[in-house]
Amino acid sequence: MNTFSVVTYSATLASDWNQFLSQAKNATFLFHRNFMDYHSDRFTDASLMIFLNKKLVGLVPANVKDN
Repeated sequence: MNTFSVVTYSATLASDWNQFLSQAKNATFLFHRNFMDYHSDRFTDASLMIFLNKKLVGLVPANVKDN
């Protein structure tokens, strides 16, 4: 049985995030954790990581917009 799980990004997952991003066909440096973390004072991170049977299969870079 396939099990999906969605996990809120945390700094402990940075290497997993960047490794996945390095192999993505549509990757951009804007979503590399070094870039995002450098600019973290400008936004509240709300990024998600999607796992299928404990294997990382997707990333959702996101932030919370303050009104």
